[in-house]
Amino acid sequence: GIVGQVVLPLGWLVGEWAQDGGYSIARHDLSDLGAIGAPHAWIMLVGQGVCGVCTIAFAFAGLRPALAGIRGRTVATLGVALSVQGLDNLSDSLFRLDCRAADGCTQEQSMASWHGMIHGIVAMVTILVIAVAPFLVGYFLRRAKEWADVARWSMWLGVVIVLSIGGCFVESALGYSQRVLVLASSAWIVVLAARVLALSDGPAPAGTD
Repeated sequence: GIVGQVVLPLGWLVGEWAQDGGYSIARHDLSDLGAIGAPHAWIMLVGQGVCGVCTIAFAFAGLRPALAGIRGRTVATLGVALSVQGLDNLSDSLFRLDCRAADGCTQEQSMASWHGMIHGIVAMVTILVIAVAPFLVGYFLRRAKEWADVARWSMWLGVVIVLSIGGCFVESALGYSQRVLVLASSAWIVVLAARVLALSDGPAPAGTD
C-alpha cells in the first residue's frame, strides 16, 4: 500500500520532466502524461500500473485481514480498491486517452475511442468512490480502539479530497487540484497501511463484524 503511493508521484514527476513546452502542470490533467502521443508516456503508465496493482493488493491482502471483526471492513476494502489510487490508476495504465489537451485536443476528442471512453467512465466512478470512502471508513473505524485515530485522519483527508475535487472544475487550476486530490488520496491509503503494519504483530482489532 505504501510502495504504490510512492511510485505514482515519482512516475508523474519524471513524466512531467519528459514533456515538451506545451504541457502545463497548472491546467493539464495527469492522464495527459500517459495519453497517446505524449512524450515518453510509458513512464506515467508504469507508475499508474504499479500504484493500481499495489493499492488493490493492499486492500484485499492487507487491509481486509487487519479489519477482521470490525463492522464495515468490506466497505473499507472496496473503498480502497475501487478508488482513484486503485482501480482508476490500473485502468488508466491500460486504457489511454486518445490525445493531449496540450496539443489542442478537446475532452470529446480525447475520449473518442473505446479505450478513451473506458478511461473517462472509470475516472468518474472512482472519483465518486474516493469522495465518500474516507468518510465511510472513518465512521466504521471510530469505535475500534486501535483505529480511532486513523478514523479521524480519514475524515480530515476526506475533506481535503472533496475540496480538491471541487477545484478540478476550475479550468485554470485543474492540474494543481488533481494533484492535491491524488496526494490526499495517497496519504489516506498510507495512513491505513501504516496502521496495518503497526498491528501486523499484534491481535486483530476488537469489534463487531
